[in-house]
Amino acid sequence: MDVAVNKDWVVWFGCFVLFGAGAVWGGVRFETDFFVVDNVHDLFEIFGAIATTVAVCVAASGLNSWKRQIRSAADHELARKVSVALHRYQAEVVNIWDSASSAHARLDYKVKLGGSLKDRVKENIDSDIGSAESARAEFQALMLECKAVWGSLLDVDAGRLIEFERHCSYCVKKYLNYFMYDGPSGRYGLAKSYSVVKRSWGWFVKNDFDSRESSMLYIDGLVSGISSKLSEKLL
Repeated sequence: MDVAVNKDWVVWFGCFVLFGAGAVWGGVRFETDFFVVDNVHDLFEIFGAIATTVAVCVAASGLNSWKRQIRSAADHELARKVSVALHRYQAEVVNIWDSASSAHARLDYKVKLGGSLKDRVKENIDSDIGSAESARAEFQALMLECKAVWGSLLDVDAGRLIEFERHCSYCVKKYLNYFMYDGPSGRYGLAKSYSVVKRSWGWFVKNDFDSRESSMLYIDGLVSGISSKLSEKLL
C-alpha cells in the first residue's frame, strides 16, 4: 500500500513539474526571425560549430577507450609475469618443504660423513635454500608492483605462501648448522643446535603441515586463490 502511494505521489509530482515547465516556456516570446539564418556564410558557421562539437565528443570518447585499452594491456602483462613467477615459486616452495621434511627426518640419525661427501650435502642444501630465496625475491618484487597497481588484491594468499616458504627455509638452514657443527657437545653446542631444528619443525606440526599431503593441499590452495584473481586480469 505504501509503495503504491509513493508511486502515485511521484507521478503527480512529475505532472506538476511538466505543467510548470510548459507554463514557463509558453510565456517565452521569440522574435519571428530568431531561427532565420541571414546568409549562407552564417549557416556554414553553424554547421562548423556543430561539427567541431561532435568531433570533440568523438575524440574524448576515443581517448577514454584508448586509456582503457592501455590499462587493460598493462594489467594483462603484469598478470602474465606474476603468473610465471608464481608457478616458479610454487615449485621452489614444494622443493624446500621436501628439504625441511627430510632434514627433520634425518635429525636423529646424524652420521659422520667424510669431508668431500659432507661438502656435497652442504652444497645441495645451499642450492635448495638459494633457489627458494631467489624465487621469493622475484615474486615479492612483483607483489610490490601489484600492490601499487591493484591494491591489496593478492596480499593475503601471497603473504601466507611467503610465510610458509620462510619457515621451510629457516628449518633447513638450522638443520644445516646442526649438520655442519663440529664443536663440542653440551648446552651451547650440538644440543642447542638440535633443539633449534626441533622448534622450527614444531611450527609445521602445530599448523598440521608436517605431512606432505596436507602441505601440498595448503600450497595448492594458496596458488589457486592467487591464480583465480590473476585470471580476471588476463581476460
